[in-house]
Amino acid sequence: MNSLLLREIVSHVMSNFAIIPSDTVGLKTKSLLDEEYILPEKFRFKSDGVSYEGRVWGCQLSFLQNDVKVLLTECASDEFPEFAMAIKSKDAPTYGMYFRHIESDDPLDSDPMLAVSIDGKEWLNCTTFLQATFLAAMEQIRELMVPWQKCNEYKDLYSSLISFVKYRDQFIGQSDEG
Repeated sequence: MNSLLLREIVSHVMSNFAIIPSDTVGLKTKSLLDEEYILPEKFRFKSDGVSYEGRVWGCQLSFLQNDVKVLLTECASDEFPEFAMAIKSKDAPTYGMYFRHIESDDPLDSDPMLAVSIDGKEWLNCTTFLQATFLAAMEQIRELMVPWQKCNEYKDLYSSLISFVKYRDQFIGQSDEG
């Protein structure tokens, strides 16, 4: 797997939602981190034996008889912002992304991950083909400039977000909880 390409894809999608800054993505929308999108759920996790509680944001986009729901949570326990995201389109697999926003030449420093799940519970890392397919879909959404709304009916996606973070933690060998 190409770690540099993975980092660029994940950071680009995060930039499309104005979660992290970008010099190349021209935005015409609010950041998903806007208070308008905060949901009542909290994301609880542990790092080095310390418990943390992160906020959860959610938006949905409706276009061409399709709904795309996006949930985001913060997973940082230090000074570098870390985010996990779950994205679900009607009649499509759920995608999970993880990114640690750190300026570094080493693509692995940002701990990028892009995984896919058919049922929202069992996850697999995306192949390069699935990464490209996901990126193309996210670019199509950005180019349509469809307005976002605060997410509703998102409980299944919230469960998928938690299961994705657990998958990621197991994948990298940590024992954190979501």
